[in-house]
Amino acid sequence: MKNKIKSKTVVIYFLLLHSIILSQANDLNIIPQPLKVVQQEGVFIFDENVNLIFSKTKDELNIVKLFAEQIYKTTNIKLSTSPNFRSNTKSKNIEFEFLTNNEIKWEGYKIFIKPEQIKIVVSNPAGLFYGTQTLI
Repeated sequence: MKNKIKSKTVVIYFLLLHSIILSQANDLNIIPQPLKVVQQEGVFIFDENVNLIFSKTKDELNIVKLFAEQIYKTTNIKLSTSPNFRSNTKSKNIEFEFLTNNEIKWEGYKIFIKPEQIKIVVSNPAGLFYGTQTLI
């Protein structure tokens, strides 16, 4: 079982590395296409230790569950989907945050990726959906 998880982690790492190489060539294969990309050092690796952090709204819950199902179908990795969950361990998090100001346009989103965290900042549920689709 551990070898199977390690193999999948290696495959995900390779795919992320491949996407970084593609983005360096200005040939991003991301749908929906982002307006702006700022590349930084590091890689976030999806594995069983990733927690999904979100509020309790029904729309957000449905989108986060759909995201977790899509990740499971493509990687066989089951992500925790507890609302308002904060991990006390050194696990990695994907956090979904809603802003009520006009910083992010309607259906827009910003994604910040670090080796220990992915943060998707949105202004409405449509932006959350598009942001999760970009990650997939």
